[in-house]
Amino acid sequence: MGLKARRPTAARRCRALGIHMSARHGSGSSIAPIFLRLCLGITFVWAGLGKVMNESSVSGDSAAVLANMGVIAPAGKPTTMGESAGIPTLMALAQDQPKEPAAKEPAAKEPPASAPASTPAPAPANQTHYTAADFPEPVKIKNVHFITLMVAKATVVPTDEKGEPAKMRLLPGALGQRPWPVVLAWGAAITELVGGAMILVGLFTRFWALGLAVVMGVAMWLTQFGPAIQAGTTQLLFLPQYPAKDVQAWMPLFWQFSLTCSALAVLCLGAGALSLDGLVFMKSGGPGAKPPAEKAAQG
Repeated sequence: MGLKARRPTAARRCRALGIHMSARHGSGSSIAPIFLRLCLGITFVWAGLGKVMNESSVSGDSAAVLANMGVIAPAGKPTTMGESAGIPTLMALAQDQPKEPAAKEPAAKEPPASAPASTPAPAPANQTHYTAADFPEPVKIKNVHFITLMVAKATVVPTDEKGEPAKMRLLPGALGQRPWPVVLAWGAAITELVGGAMILVGLFTRFWALGLAVVMGVAMWLTQFGPAIQAGTTQLLFLPQYPAKDVQAWMPLFWQFSLTCSALAVLCLGAGALSLDGLVFMKSGGPGAKPPAEKAAQG
């Protein structure tokens, strides 16, 4: 009789221990995303504000590319241009030429750029094409347009010192035509700024975490993996060929990789209970609400 009397007590103790461990696990999983959200939110709000608010100077080929995209223009000149008129200047930018046009630069293999890089493509009479000579002095631009330049450069097949074209381009050529580089640059900056703020407060967290992960993935491709593969200087098939002990060289890639993984972690975990998502969806019985079995166990 004594043994039978102890059995229900032991069972109740086991159930109580299980509920206690479940509560501890649940509180940990609710608190853990807060640290990821703080890291992502503060970092991307800072980065987005820097791109939208701060300004820097450009000149030469970089300024000409932005002028052909309708971003800037020399004093006293119109801003209209043909959609294909910017390709020779993009070629000059991709090949890292001097600021003045060079007549001996090899031609690209694309039909619109069959002429040398210093020769503008024909444009209608009422449209203008800008070259590096139009921008001998630095011009102020918002930092977001450095992404515009990056996108424009990635759509062109560069050539090496021997004049041989690379095997691939980093982005489809159609994305190099006006207005796509500008649209994509502003899209990335707004995703960083707004997405960082929304993740910080925990509203629509999974959606913005996905957006930030995509932005950082594209950034790694355009600045790290893509150029290394394009130049044929990789290790382990896709990593840049930096010296193993060169911390400064590897730091940008590790920073981008850390932010990408943090965004993916928030995408999987959600915002947690201490967030606007937790308040809204738990009250409305949405995705963040506790299942009936867990409520009954805690009750």
